[in-house]
Amino acid sequence: MEIAAQCLFKMKNGVLAEASIEFLRPMAASTHGDDRTRVAGTKGVIEVRGGKVILIDAEGEREVELPEKPEKQIFSDFCNELLGRGKCIVDAQQTIHLTRACLCAQIAADENRIVTI
Repeated sequence: MEIAAQCLFKMKNGVLAEASIEFLRPMAASTHGDDRTRVAGTKGVIEVRGGKVILIDAEGEREVELPEKPEKQIFSDFCNELLGRGKCIVDAQQTIHLTRACLCAQIAADENRIVTI
């Protein structure tokens, strides 16, 4: 899992989530560093690729324009919460739950079995 992984998660509401992770491409590959994030649903797909946000739906594929400075900055929100200046966009419970899911995925890979939370 440290080099490559294909993870399939079943959420509490029955929705399936998938993560494809790999670090195998050589530095010289044209696709090296093309890290992307994709969220797919019944009405469309939104991806972050090459530093751009792409929406794919019934109208086709197009780049979503983002504001120059996003309204929420996750790291600065975190720091501001630590300093008592506001609330972080991600709360502690969400962070703990995500960490637990990641650790369960690691256990599943190490022990070659399905792990449920």
